[in-house]
Amino acid sequence: MRIVTPSARLFIGLSFVCGILSFVGGCGAMSGHAMNESGAGFYRAGNYAMARQEFRRASLDDPQNPDYIYNVAASSLKMGQIADAERLYQQALARDPAHRASNHGLAKLLNEQGRRTEANEHLTAWLGIQPYAADPHVEMAWLKTQMGDTAAAENSLRTALKIQPNHPAALAEMGRVHQRNGRNNLALAMYQRSLFQKRNQPDVRARIATLTRRPFAPRYGAVPVSRPMSTTWRPM
Repeated sequence: MRIVTPSARLFIGLSFVCGILSFVGGCGAMSGHAMNESGAGFYRAGNYAMARQEFRRASLDDPQNPDYIYNVAASSLKMGQIADAERLYQQALARDPAHRASNHGLAKLLNEQGRRTEANEHLTAWLGIQPYAADPHVEMAWLKTQMGDTAAAENSLRTALKIQPNHPAALAEMGRVHQRNGRNNLALAMYQRSLFQKRNQPDVRARIATLTRRPFAPRYGAVPVSRPMSTTWRPM
């Protein structure tokens, strides 16, 4: 008679679960999610080395998931590993060329390194892939704002809002453009519309507080993020 030890029993149980999960994404997807959540905890605590390790383990378990690769890149960037972060953003985009977080991360990295021409070329290439999606137009507007070209940014945002009138990031960016141009009433209206579409936007709440001269109090439990993403946690 073979004795089933607790560890063996656990292995059998996991094998059974993984067999079932093979129909909906496999066991790697399950453990990848758990490691990603673990990495998120380390990232929020400021332990970027451990966060990077957990995110990397998640990406090894589910190598086709661009979210996990993006998270490794974001942690690497926090650790000052710029070349690694750039390589990883590219790796995530090889999995999904329309991955918004990685497109933004790469454009932001290039812009901050003074490589604005490359950043512009990168976002232009994304627009070529998805001309009828709102996200690339929003990101191009963000870059144009960084470059001080608010007229071009506004044009890009108008295009984005024609495609998707209630896009929260497009509304927030349009508010930023209006605010920079001194059109505070229009800015406030855009911020409020953006917040109506996506409530967890501490930066937008702060801008509203500035325009209305009210003290800013973050909502309990809110985690600041700069861009809305998918349901999979990603640092920004």
